[in-house]
Amino acid sequence: MRARKRAWPASFDKYFKERGEKPAQPNRSVPSVKKSSTAGTLSPYQGTFDTKMSQHLLRRAAFGGSPAKLQEFEGASVDAAISQLVVDAINRPMPTPPHWVNEGLPPDGSSDAVYQAYFDNNVEWGFSYSQQWILDLYEGGLRERMTLFWSDHFVTEIDVYFFAPMVYRYLTLLRTHALGNFKQMVYEIGIDPAMLNYLNGDVSYWWAPNENYARELLELFTMGQFDKNGNENYTQEDITELSRALTGWGIDYSTYNTSFDRGLHDFLKKTIFGVEASFDYEQVIDLIFEQRSEQIAYFVCAKLYAAFVQDAPDDDIVQGLADIFLANDFEIAPVVEALLKSEHFYASEFRGAKIKSPVDMMVGLMHETGVTRFADNAHEVMYWMLRDMGQQLLQPPNVAGWPGYRDWISTATLPNRWNTAHYLYVNVFTGNYVNLVPVAEKLIDPADPMLAFKLPALLAEHFVAVPPDQLGFEASGQDFAGDLVTYPIPQEILDAPAHVRDLAKIFLQGNPWYEWHMNHPAVVFILLDYLQFLTELPEYQLA
Repeated sequence: MRARKRAWPASFDKYFKERGEKPAQPNRSVPSVKKSSTAGTLSPYQGTFDTKMSQHLLRRAAFGGSPAKLQEFEGASVDAAISQLVVDAINRPMPTPPHWVNEGLPPDGSSDAVYQAYFDNNVEWGFSYSQQWILDLYEGGLRERMTLFWSDHFVTEIDVYFFAPMVYRYLTLLRTHALGNFKQMVYEIGIDPAMLNYLNGDVSYWWAPNENYARELLELFTMGQFDKNGNENYTQEDITELSRALTGWGIDYSTYNTSFDRGLHDFLKKTIFGVEASFDYEQVIDLIFEQRSEQIAYFVCAKLYAAFVQDAPDDDIVQGLADIFLANDFEIAPVVEALLKSEHFYASEFRGAKIKSPVDMMVGLMHETGVTRFADNAHEVMYWMLRDMGQQLLQPPNVAGWPGYRDWISTATLPNRWNTAHYLYVNVFTGNYVNLVPVAEKLIDPADPMLAFKLPALLAEHFVAVPPDQLGFEASGQDFAGDLVTYPIPQEILDAPAHVRDLAKIFLQGNPWYEWHMNHPAVVFILLDYLQFLTELPEYQLA
């Protein structure tokens, strides 16, 4: 067990795990930048939303959207809709605090039985809060998307600091500043109890400064090891001196408040970035943002670009975002708003250009299937499914976060994703089969005489980011069934692209096209069978 300012009997150290070991090259700490593309600029998109644009926006900014939600954007001004999206995210109320948020550690001298009860409760509280976050992600739109992003940036591991009230404070901090001021978030996260515990800031004293937080503050949280031109942003000496400025902070486990103890702080002069002064915590945060403002802006905007657009950031676009970040004194909302309004963001080449994380896949499927009420234990089952797919909420593998991108998919995880998706919509979401008829009826008029031909392609467009004519499925070898003399295939369908007919054959499963309608006795199961086909397409894993 690593050194800690223990406030509980040593026998309870078994509840705490060591931090995950950070890789030699931190996961995506410095997104690889590509040369500028020709996919538009940061200039605002002049026009209104069509279905494909609104699907792209909601997949990236809010984990997807139901047909009803997509219709809200149809024909709306991009400029006005994004402005409202950001305002709504900023003003979204916080979730109701759990009853245990101020349940501090039992007082010194309490019996082991009292401690045991408290630790057992924390296990349950931590799990329940992590599980509840799945439903918050589903309902929370852009605010929760940004909260998840920051949890993979300012990383902590719940298994390391353990106490559920710390989880609540940490996640509330990220939600509060999700679209707020980045500098203020950096200041507050460094003295958050979960972070202080996780990176040993609570055991950093003037006679023995701990370098863990100082290193990650520079390497992962603000500027990265190198700037955009490959120049070093800091030295080991800067980390050593910075760690001295961070000494003296501790955690009161009876309240989970953090406080500064002057007797534990190093008040001697330090030299950081070539500047000598007796820096304290607040002063050193000011110094970092004064001396490395451009590097910070570019580093953070490259990560935001990778999160919203594609994993290899476009240099010109990132620099444009960084300029906005600097001009707005590190306010996050103007950067996100400019990106989501831009011509660049809506370029067709970026649709389906990202690999879904497990959260993207699961929460996106919740939206896409139009489910609004969930089984009582759905969030608990989904939590463990996310863990099995490699993205246990609030538990990244190490301080560098989830590797992401291509690491999400392997020969082992892909079949797991197929099975998970199928199990979700036939068992977990509602406790029974999901009824996709309301989704279908939002996509097409149920009275359309060519429903059986048009609906499969519309469902493919709804569930899969890649256009249906680019899907890599094998065309069905069977022909349309039934009396095709009396009921010939309509000429409109014969003249349509091949994928329209091929998807219809897969959808109909040998049922005559002229007998299929939304009141078909097996409609729920036919729709679910077709959804299984769609979710097992490799392209379904793209967003």
